[in-house]
Amino acid sequence: MLPKTVLSILVALVCVAAAPVPDEDLSRAERLLAKKDYKGAEEALRKVVAASPSDARAHGDLALALLAQKKAREAVDEGRLAAAFAPEAPEARYIYGLTLKAAGRPKEAVRELEKAVALKPDATAPLRVLADTYASIGDERAVETYRRAISREPEVAANRAGLAEFYWQVGQTASGNQAMDEALARFPDNPDLLARYGRALVEQERFLDGAAKLEAARKHGAQGVALLLLLGDAYRQGGRSDEALEIFTAAARENASSADARAELGRALSRAGAYDRALPELEAAVQLNPKSADLLLDYGRALESLGRLDDAEAAYRRAVKLAPNLPRGHYALGRLLVRQGRKAEGDAELAAHRKLYERGLKLVSEADSRTGEVSLAWAELHQGKVEDALARFSGFPESVDTLLGRAEALSRLDRHAEALRTLERARALAPDDARVERRLAAERLRVEESR
Repeated sequence: MLPKTVLSILVALVCVAAAPVPDEDLSRAERLLAKKDYKGAEEALRKVVAASPSDARAHGDLALALLAQKKAREAVDEGRLAAAFAPEAPEARYIYGLTLKAAGRPKEAVRELEKAVALKPDATAPLRVLADTYASIGDERAVETYRRAISREPEVAANRAGLAEFYWQVGQTASGNQAMDEALARFPDNPDLLARYGRALVEQERFLDGAAKLEAARKHGAQGVALLLLLGDAYRQGGRSDEALEIFTAAARENASSADARAELGRALSRAGAYDRALPELEAAVQLNPKSADLLLDYGRALESLGRLDDAEAAYRRAVKLAPNLPRGHYALGRLLVRQGRKAEGDAELAAHRKLYERGLKLVSEADSRTGEVSLAWAELHQGKVEDALARFSGFPESVDTLLGRAEALSRLDRHAEALRTLERARALAPDDARVERRLAAERLRVEESR
């Protein structure tokens, strides 16, 4: 993922890159890059590098154009060439570091970013990204680097946010909160800082404190469905169901094409027993996301509660077809069939549920027997060995705990969309697990922040 702060400095970078005097073709390509016509810039730059294969500036520009289009692997190749042809150019090293970071190779990115900072100590952007990259791997050097960036750019709120995020990430909650309090003392109306603090407080289970910060973020201009859904969840887990329902309603009305918003409103109404009002929301969510077994089960439950048993059966059967290994799908269908007097069919589904449930218990038991390995995975995560932790978590059978670990590792690597999908699988396994709901709501906001 290309950081927003990086996008904002692309023009500055291409104006000071390695080649001393660009030819007309390169200048035209850079104008396209400056206009954020990344596809056009890519096409033009490929012609330039074909004609001048050793032009470091052109390779660097092409890396940026590719990176902006999320073509990280190709960007790495071009960034490597830029650094190879201009090893003493800080811009080339910086660009190569950016591509490596975006490709999920933070340790290699650190190497290049450190070189960029050493070659041009007064440059602020490489220092800022180096701090972020240290943070992504849990490297304690992030603290000193963020503080240098803050000292050099006191008016850049993102540096202060990064420092707080790092402390939270490594479990130094009090230091993270203090860093964010200091940031808000300087930027009291900054919606991004307020939203980040709200998310962190919710993850600390300080639900109403988190809700207050999220409300302040809204007041000062923060927008987006993820923020509203996190706010609604904060109120729900904080025991203020009326406020939660109000926020979920606003989220669904303002984001009618969001399956998440419609689903969360439907679930809130179902929890309140208002199945007649929940049904159209869940139906809309299913239409928007027809391949979610989890949604279909919630929809089926609302149909069943309203006496529409044939429709409920159809929804449950679709859920079972989509996720045949999900125990609660078979349980919902089997219970409904028994209720309808179709005992043999119902017993078959309930037997399938028991088999899957027992298999799940066995997997949990196996996971319990590997407590040391699971603990090692978490230790690796806390030590900044994120890729090792991800590989270890991914090797375990899927359970709520191992999926939570996998999601945390993916999030640390800025692979937020994958983390979100992992958490959705965890919720399918345990729809009432508060830890999963909390992390899911928070990760949605991270996905939105990274866009």
